[in-house]
Amino acid sequence: MSDGDSGTPFSAHSTDPIDDWSRAVFDACLDWAIAGEGRWFRSDEGWIRLRIDAVRGEPLEPLFAIELDTADHQINLDFGSWCTPISASAGSLRSAAVHSTAVARELIESWLRGEVKLASYSDETGWRGSKIIESGALPAALEPVPASLGERGRAIVKTWRRTDWRAWRHLGDALWIECDVAED
Repeated sequence: MSDGDSGTPFSAHSTDPIDDWSRAVFDACLDWAIAGEGRWFRSDEGWIRLRIDAVRGEPLEPLFAIELDTADHQINLDFGSWCTPISASAGSLRSAAVHSTAVARELIESWLRGEVKLASYSDETGWRGSKIIESGALPAALEPVPASLGERGRAIVKTWRRTDWRAWRHLGDALWIECDVAED
């Protein structure tokens, strides 16, 4: 990619070629206000990336910028240090792109509404795993833990706003006690 690690700026008026899947996803995003706040980039390989650094004028922390790319003929969605592929559904290229884009949009919008959160697990050895929490009361939604935790196990539940983060210390056997996010 030519512009740092983001690629060459891309817009509806760009003449640089992109692959058919990328064009279909780009077209499916044209009426999406949040995508309009982001910046599109074209890779040298012909796929595109949308990077959203602010939402409704509120800047996102760099690690929590939202990125959507079309590499490998799927949508790869990355937010909050979490990444997931969204595979194209069956059907025409256009309908597959519209469907996959709708799934990505809903996940992003749920993240921004605070309905989807990222639980990041760690212990004395460092990071142990992460998972998305889509619903459920905390701390019960922290279970099951994606990896075994040592004596100093904890989970930080992250949203796109750091001020809304919450942390829990793991005491074993599905027992969690809330603690300060800054606590080590």
